[in-house]
Order: sequence, then C-alpha cells, then structure tokens
Amino acid sequence: MPHLYRAATGQSICAISDVQLQQVIHALAGESAEDAEYYIDEDTLTYMAEEGVDQSLVQLLQAAIAEDGGLNVSWGP
Repeated sequence: MPHLYRAATGQSICAISDVQLQQVIHALAGESAEDAEYYIDEDTLTYMAEEGVDQSLVQLLQAAIAEDGGLNVSWGP
C-alpha cells in the first residue's frame, strides 16, 4: 500500500490506496512519469478536489498543510 510522506523529513502523512495514488498523480501530473514529489498548498487542494481526487484524502492533506500553509509531499511504499 502506498504512503504519502513529508518530503523534507520522510515522516508519513498517511497510507493511501492505489486508486488514490493514481488520482494524485493524474491531478498533479508531475514533470515525468517517475516524478514522486509534489508541492501542495490550498490552491493545489482546491484543484485536486475539482479534479475528483478522493475527498477524504484532500481533507487529510488539508490538515497536513495547516501548520505551514503548504509542503512538499512524496509518495512511496
């Protein structure tokens, strides 16, 4: 099961399903298919919600960025 991490620290934000991971990748369309790090802020979350990313995941990420207003997120096993 994939996880989302704070890219700067490697701290796990949450476990996500394969479907949720594909939603994130599709919505954020990194620079390449191998891109596994994204900057997420309120504007990004609004866009992700509009693109149909799972609402519970958007809410989890909203809580994760609350402290700093945004963060670099990476994904992996």
